[in-house]
Amino acid sequence: MSPKRASTSGEGPTKRSPDPDTPGEPRVLQASVGAFIAAYARHLPLLGLLEQQTRSDPHVRELWKEIRERPVHRHARYIRRLAAEGRAAPVAEPLAVARVVGGMCVEFARLTAAAPGTSEAAVRDVTAMYLHLLGAGPRPPREPRS
Repeated sequence: MSPKRASTSGEGPTKRSPDPDTPGEPRVLQASVGAFIAAYARHLPLLGLLEQQTRSDPHVRELWKEIRERPVHRHARYIRRLAAEGRAAPVAEPLAVARVVGGMCVEFARLTAAAPGTSEAAVRDVTAMYLHLLGAGPRPPREPRS
């Protein structure tokens, strides 16, 4: 019996996201956060125009809603699956965590677009907060750092 290949076309089995308990997972999450922040920052002028157009065009409003909501709901399903498998202990309902992580990424993308030299710190900080929201981050120190 041959193994099934992951499909990106929407047909057949889909590839699962990496396991956060594996040693490479924080790097995968960091790469995902970094890619989102970079793409959003790069396309910020177009995204801003789309968002502005939603005020007067119902078709663009629906498109914008899908652009925003589809990844959030996909992310919430991923978090639910991790929690069901015992690989994450989200600090809030998965949809709320997905919305917060998405919002952080968007805000840091805006900051990065304005100050490109801040990208590395933005990705590091968002990733750390994301891991904590998943209940998968390192334990905080008992005493505040100096």
